Amino acid sequence: MASFIVTIILGVLLIALAIVFAIFCFITVYIYYVHRKYSHIPQLPMPSFYLGHKKYLDESYDENSDRSSDMVLYDMHKELGSPPVFLLHALHITLILVMEPNAVKEVVFDKRHPKPMAFYKTFCYMYGQRFTGRGLLTEMDYEQWHKRRVILNTAFHRKFLKDLMDPFNNSTTLFMKKLLEKADGKTEISMSEHFNRCTLDVISKVAFGMDLDIIENEDSSFNKQVLVALRGMIVSGDPTRLFDFSSKARKEKEDVLKAVRSLREIGRQCINKRIDEMNSGEEVPEDVLTYIIKAGQEVNGDDKEKMEVMIDEFTLFFFAGMETTANTLSFAVIALGRHPEVLHRLQIEIDAVIGDKTYISYEDINKLEYTMQVLKETLRLWSPVTGMTRQLFCDIDVDGYKIPAGSNVVFQSFLMARMEKYYHNAHDFDPDRFKSDEDTMQYTYFPFALGPRSCIGQQFALIEARVILARFVSTFEFVLVPGQKFTFINEGTMKPKEGCKVYLTAKI
Repeated sequence: MASFIVTIILGVLLIALAIVFAIFCFITVYIYYVHRKYSHIPQLPMPSFYLGHKKYLDESYDENSDRSSDMVLYDMHKELGSPPVFLLHALHITLILVMEPNAVKEVVFDKRHPKPMAFYKTFCYMYGQRFTGRGLLTEMDYEQWHKRRVILNTAFHRKFLKDLMDPFNNSTTLFMKKLLEKADGKTEISMSEHFNRCTLDVISKVAFGMDLDIIENEDSSFNKQVLVALRGMIVSGDPTRLFDFSSKARKEKEDVLKAVRSLREIGRQCINKRIDEMNSGEEVPEDVLTYIIKAGQEVNGDDKEKMEVMIDEFTLFFFAGMETTANTLSFAVIALGRHPEVLHRLQIEIDAVIGDKTYISYEDINKLEYTMQVLKETLRLWSPVTGMTRQLFCDIDVDGYKIPAGSNVVFQSFLMARMEKYYHNAHDFDPDRFKSDEDTMQYTYFPFALGPRSCIGQQFALIEARVILARFVSTFEFVLVPGQKFTFINEGTMKPKEGCKVYLTAKI
């Protein structure tokens, strides 16, 4: 009897080993097939057959590293001689980076090439918790996306934006008053943190009718929760961390889940409150929240799913409306602090247009031409979103390199911005690049993406950024705190790694 049981156990083990071996062989053959399929595309030697080029990227996950994933890609591209395309293999994923404007134009304006879910899944869900789910950024069904985009476009119409000058100015005035409390020329101030609070105050008030008291209350945890959630997108997207069971990893996961649940619960309460007001016949503002609710009626699914998609949009607009503009302003201040000649020209324009006014009108915005050039050049070098991804519907040809249908491609604006082929003295901060109204090299510059799925809030963000930057420069003299590193990291969006630390002095 005992020998029979042993025989059964050995038989089961042999079958299990055979299954594991068969899976291993299948994975090996599949990876070999993929490597052969793309062998004609420029790529660096792979440190590992199975992990591919992942070792190159591991450095960017290290909290102590000063090299972001974008800089790693830049170095790889440069080592290859800056070809129009190059390739990365990582585990089972193959990614093709494209730096050719004609290919950008060909693909991103053709709706047949969808966004690849593989690159947006950590926006949709983090550790199994719904984050932006089926929001505009991550909705893969084009028809479903288009119906909601048309409705939400109304919230960003020019008339709506002109009506936002009051809240833009009110939040900025409150922001300036808060900074004045610390503007003694000696106190180290983290502008990244303050810009985050200001932009969060703006988006919460003008988009959702919420007053979170973010600017005055520096101990508010709301903006920190948004930042934790953004960090979670990078961490949860690293497949090797799935097997990290350390106490630090568990704590990080718990913090991310807590932040995401908290943000979504606030969204649920906010949406339910507005729906109750609408149902009772109360007059409600024609803001983003109202249009999110209207767009939610176009969602395929039951009432529960409609509500979840509305919360998806709420969450998406919150983190996008805060983080991207705040990061752009931080990079702009760093660039201005390192280029006093640019700051001087900017101050002359702002003094001429704004003077000693504390209110910037919509007409003033259009006169701040050099301010706009400064922001455009900031976005060229340090765009919060560094590329666009698509899954090819059909084969394409990029300067003689055939990229087959089904491939995941990234149009990498971060790399294109640093290529002498497209920009003279590409690494220099030179706002005069944007002096002309001509759309020169428009397909190498796309901080808000291009095509039908470009950023819905780009004009909102650029008006807000001009108001805040102009008021900041007209109110303060500033110098960058010596000794800080001007490196950057990519945590969902690109940002200065050490923030933007300054000493402020109020102008008399």
